[in-house]
Amino acid sequence: MARMDQPNQQQPVFCDRFDEQRYQFLHACLPKPPAAMLELCCQDGSTVARLLGEGYEANGVELDPGMISLARERFPLLGHHLIHGEMLEVFDLVRSPLALACCCGNRLPELDSEEDVASVILQLRDLAWPGGYVVIDFFNVNRLVRSIAAGTSKLELQITPSMLRSWQLTENSTRPLREVTEMKLEGRFHRRKRELLMLNRRRIEELLPEGVQPEFLGGYDGSPWSEDSHWTIVRFRCD
Repeated sequence: MARMDQPNQQQPVFCDRFDEQRYQFLHACLPKPPAAMLELCCQDGSTVARLLGEGYEANGVELDPGMISLARERFPLLGHHLIHGEMLEVFDLVRSPLALACCCGNRLPELDSEEDVASVILQLRDLAWPGGYVVIDFFNVNRLVRSIAAGTSKLELQITPSMLRSWQLTENSTRPLREVTEMKLEGRFHRRKRELLMLNRRRIEELLPEGVQPEFLGGYDGSPWSEDSHWTIVRFRCD
C-alpha cells in the first residue's frame, strides 16, 4: 500500500476492491473539503487517512490500542485525528458538526444489546449537521445463518485479500453467530473473535431514530438490497 506522509498528498491508499468501493460510497456523501467527517471503529485508519490527504477534516475512533498503533505507524498524518474510545462514548469524544458520521465493518452487532446499537446510531445522527449523512453497515445475518444451516458448520468469506472472516452458529438465540476476523496488515497478523447480535434488515430499520427513513439500503457498489446481499448498508440524511 502507498504511504501518505503529507496532508495534501492524493495517493491511493487501498489495494482491495471492496475497500475502494466503500471509500467511494462514503466520499459521495461528502461536500467539498474541508468538510468534517467521523468514522467510528475506523480499524486501520486508511479511510480517515485518505480523506485527510484530500483536505477533509476527518477523524476516527477506535477501541483497539494495537490497531491504533499500527494505523499511526502506517499513516503518520493521522496523529490526533485518531481517537481512542468506546462506541457508546462517541458523542462525548467528537462534538464538531459533521457532514458525515459513519460506522463501518459490521461493528455495531458486537455491542451488548440492541438498546446500545440504537444509542450509537442516535449519537451519530446528533453529531451530523442538518443535511449531513449517517452511514452504518451490517452483514446480512439472515443470509449467513441460512448458508451455515444449509449444510456446513462454518462459513468463510474472503472480504479482501488481506482479511478473512468466518462464522459459526451458537446456541444463543440473541447472539446466534460467532465471528472470527483475521487480518494481515504490514506483515502483522490480527485476530478478533466475537459473538454478534441478531440484526437483520427489519430489526435495523426498527432501531433507527424516530422519524428517520433510510435513503439507501444496499451494497457499497450501489446495488439495491436483496435477501442474497452479503451486506446491509444503511444511509440516511439528517434533518
